[in-house]
Amino acid sequence: MSKTALALATASGVLTAGVAATATAAPTTEPTSTPAATPRPTASPGVSAARTPAQTKAAAVAARKRELKILPGGDHRLPLNKFRVGAGWGDSRGPHAGRNHKGLDFAAPTGAPIYSVTDGKVILARSYYGFGNLVIVKTPTGKRVLYGHQSHIAVKKGQTVRPGTLIGKVGSTGYSTGPHLHFETRTAKDRAFNPLKFLSASKSGLQQRSNKLAKLR
Repeated sequence: MSKTALALATASGVLTAGVAATATAAPTTEPTSTPAATPRPTASPGVSAARTPAQTKAAAVAARKRELKILPGGDHRLPLNKFRVGAGWGDSRGPHAGRNHKGLDFAAPTGAPIYSVTDGKVILARSYYGFGNLVIVKTPTGKRVLYGHQSHIAVKKGQTVRPGTLIGKVGSTGYSTGPHLHFETRTAKDRAFNPLKFLSASKSGLQQRSNKLAKLR
């Protein structure tokens, strides 16, 4: 072999060895990395998480209660959540003997919350003769709604109310023989008329609503 060939062979061997060494030094497997933790799915804004059976039932009961409290027509609501319908319009028996009852009585425990049945403005909120603690609400049409015999008044004269606003609490102040709400309605000219017409309901219908609400407690 000539010197030139030997030199080329030697150089080739060195190059080959260098390539082989580099190949040998390279890792035999690709490096592995620890997988990142999979993020937990989150509810999109405005989308509530799935309800449990108990939550679903509670929501259904709450919706049914709201439905029962709103009277036919949708403008008025019950003045109480639990009551027994007593003396009605024109009743002249018992404590009303000798005169015609000008309202509708709702018997309820002392302290039971009384709610406004309609929109309006409070034009009187104080003790007033036989009515005891009385609240009068003037509706947008000028009609008056009276809530009598309260143990506590929760609103002030001039206050604006809406259906469901707390008016006060049931009592037996004034000319009363027991705790109840005397509910009375009057025209814009201050003439009393049957509250059942204002509420678009019957005594039996009101009592049925109260009975159904009691069962949902």
